[in-house]
Amino acid sequence: MRGQCEYDISQNWENRVSGWGGMGSKFIDDPGDPKKYNLTGKLGFGTAREFGVVDPWFPQLYGEIQGFWQYTDRQKITASAFITPDVSDFNNYMILARVK
Repeated sequence: MRGQCEYDISQNWENRVSGWGGMGSKFIDDPGDPKKYNLTGKLGFGTAREFGVVDPWFPQLYGEIQGFWQYTDRQKITASAFITPDVSDFNNYMILARVK
């Protein structure tokens, strides 16, 4: 499960709340040392509510890929990306990618 709240004064909605649920699976996992690296994918379904627009509710699909690589005892790279397209209009979607 995942949820988020967004605030963006430059959008026509200004506030948006979203929630998703689904399943995940590990594609890559080091069985010898599970803390060294992994790659997990997730798929699900949810909904978003935009405040201040005409049609505030819309259903969304959810897809995410996330993973990490612990390349020394003290250093690790973590990355994730997810996409949430509107089920009724696939041209309306959000993508968020992070690396840290």
